[in-house]
Amino acid sequence: MADSEGASAVWRRALVVAMRLSGIHTLVVRILQQSAFRPHVAETYTEAVVSLEHRMPDVVVVWVEEPEVVQAFVLQARALAQSPILGIGPALSDASIASLFAAGLDDYVSIPIGPLEFAARVQSAVRRGAHLAETEQTVAFGGFLLDTNSRAVRANGSSIRLSPNEFRLMFALAQEPGRVIDHDTLVERVWGSRYLADHTALRTVVRRLRFRLREFIDTQHELIKTIHGVGYYLDERVCSAEQLTSETRG
Repeated sequence: MADSEGASAVWRRALVVAMRLSGIHTLVVRILQQSAFRPHVAETYTEAVVSLEHRMPDVVVVWVEEPEVVQAFVLQARALAQSPILGIGPALSDASIASLFAAGLDDYVSIPIGPLEFAARVQSAVRRGAHLAETEQTVAFGGFLLDTNSRAVRANGSSIRLSPNEFRLMFALAQEPGRVIDHDTLVERVWGSRYLADHTALRTVVRRLRFRLREFIDTQHELIKTIHGVGYYLDERVCSAEQLTSETRG
């Protein structure tokens, strides 16, 4: 019975990065296998980048020992693939987690963690990536166009490709321009969890997204507006085509 079930299962690919350094390598691989993933193990970050150049996995699980090193890897990975990236490691400072999320990490799991919760976090990251892939390919608001296929925002004939976290934030705000969306809801839509009580990572991604959008908007205007202590919204007046800069940088 077990063999027939295994034969009919839909297996997905997981890239496991630098996990042998963790002491929990065997456990992580076993949990992934039990969750219908076929793990491919990359011993080093360089090996993982080479793997991403050839094939995009359904999820990347990376051991985080030195946040600065992993941040550099995540930035490289994001230039190659849109796969969800889940970090696992010891408890980190809010600032370290925020920097990893800003680089493009989708979730961070602090050890110790139970096998069931870890499996659920992996599945949640994969579902969020699949949800965007299954949504309508373009979302229009004002003079902007969001392309869910390329993870790009377009205006005035120019486009900027966003990181997954930047895109998910933009997508959440663009679905309801003018409506204030509270911090917890945005955290949930970007990362799928509510454990970032101080919203440090959210503020970091908002700041980076604002900077990226200055390709399109006069610096005197701010597309993403803050309601202190509440959340953020897209200013519909700035969204209008008339407020976009007539020339954008390539």
